[in-house]
Amino acid sequence: MSSRTLLALSSAVFSLLFAQVAQAQPAAPPAQETPQSPPAAATSTPPVAEPRPPAGSPAPTEPAPDPFRAAPAEVAPSPPSTPVPATPEAPPEKPKPKSGGPFVIESDDGAHKLELHALVHADLRFFVPSTGPETIDTFLLRRVRPSIDARLYHYFELKIQPDFAGSKFQLLDAYGNLHFIDEVQLRVGKGKTPVGFERLKSPADITFAERGFPTLLVPNRDVGIQIHGQLWKGAVEYAGGIYNGVPDGGSGDQDENGEKDYAGRIFVRPFLPFGEGPLSGIGIGLAGMTGIQEGTLATYKTSGQQTFFAPADVAQADGKRAVFAPQAAYYFGPAGLMFEYVRDKQRLSDGAAGFTQLDGEAWQLAGSFVLGGSQSFQGVKVDSPLDPKQNHWGSVELAARYHSLRFDPRVFRTGFADPASSARLASAYTLGLTWHFARRLRALVNYEHTTFEGGAADGNREPEGLLVSRLQVAF
Repeated sequence: MSSRTLLALSSAVFSLLFAQVAQAQPAAPPAQETPQSPPAAATSTPPVAEPRPPAGSPAPTEPAPDPFRAAPAEVAPSPPSTPVPATPEAPPEKPKPKSGGPFVIESDDGAHKLELHALVHADLRFFVPSTGPETIDTFLLRRVRPSIDARLYHYFELKIQPDFAGSKFQLLDAYGNLHFIDEVQLRVGKGKTPVGFERLKSPADITFAERGFPTLLVPNRDVGIQIHGQLWKGAVEYAGGIYNGVPDGGSGDQDENGEKDYAGRIFVRPFLPFGEGPLSGIGIGLAGMTGIQEGTLATYKTSGQQTFFAPADVAQADGKRAVFAPQAAYYFGPAGLMFEYVRDKQRLSDGAAGFTQLDGEAWQLAGSFVLGGSQSFQGVKVDSPLDPKQNHWGSVELAARYHSLRFDPRVFRTGFADPASSARLASAYTLGLTWHFARRLRALVNYEHTTFEGGAADGNREPEGLLVSRLQVAF
């Protein structure tokens, strides 16, 4: 082998070895950018740059798709979100007082309650026929009575009721009632004496324009102290108290003689605890009072407010008075029936040596039927109050009554009453038609015919015919 050939072969071997050594040494890493420090306000960590592959390395290839694997669903790019401004929270509402209606306000805890009430009776009265100068046809405001009922601290109740009829002020009711439980309550002040059955009903709930003759023989309102209550959910009502004492049908604010009257009443609905039914509306009761009366005696008037009995001028109350008053009622559905009897005995004197007894007895029987409503001891309930747009027309009530009042003839024989001016007997029948627009909103028409025994110089007093039309607004 020539030297030239050997030199060429050696040169090729060295070139090959040098190429292999150069390929085996690692390449220097590329220069990386130095990340800048984030601003002070930034709290996130900057991303770390991934290392680049060595120079000359093959580019990474995507893995082959799997034919047995479902392709991922294409997702539409989300629109850039718009920041929603935060809605400020509304301040919590303050609790409102409870209210049972437009004229009832009650505290949120029920401890205090205020009720505003009113009653107006606007009458048109005709005497048919007119029997004298006193029987004048007239428009009349028979009752104008605002009232306040309140409850304080759960248990203390208050009632104040004046009357402004005739443009005169009269305080009718003003009393407080301590009411821990329904069974036993204590009332102190001025209010109705618990004797007369129809007297105890509100004038907004009475069937006729005027109460019957038995009401003339019982006290109206008096000042005193009374214990009353209801037992067995109203099956038994009772009341008893001590009062100053007032004449028949009268009211008073203070005692005239220092003596006191004692009055009481019990009324039982024996079938009420057994639920609603034909017998649940049966009620029977007994009331009475006794005491010492002195001074002025009462006078007695017809439904037309005409005096038909007045004691002689010399007669005055001077001694014991006793009242006995059984009573009964039946209410079921649209039907109502009421009976009341009162016997009243009062010792009289002429201011000297003469004495006698004024003995009067009265009774009444009244019935009514309601079309489109129902009745109870609390009055008429209207099924559909008046609303012509809804074709609702309220309810209609038909009613009839007979009542009578008689005085013992001896009061005339002894000169304590004049038979020429005072009747010994008055009897009347009443017919009534009432349109109830809603609860205690009504219009009525009554006709009452009253006859007398005695009361005139030539015999009997002329009969009285009274036609009353009334609009009642009460709440």
